[in-house]
Amino acid sequence: MDLIVCGHIHEDKGVMEVAGTTVVNTGMASEGSAALIELDEKSGKLDIEMLQV
Repeated sequence: MDLIVCGHIHEDKGVMEVAGTTVVNTGMASEGSAALIELDEKSGKLDIEMLQV
């Protein structure tokens, strides 16, 4: 499981897959954007929830 988490990039806020890697762009934290990411270690599945706090 490959995962990249980035923030502050104004474009393409959200979750996407690029060449087998999950990319999470939370957006700008200064505007309350965040993400909750949970990994099920047994199955390797990710649960990703985009948040506005």
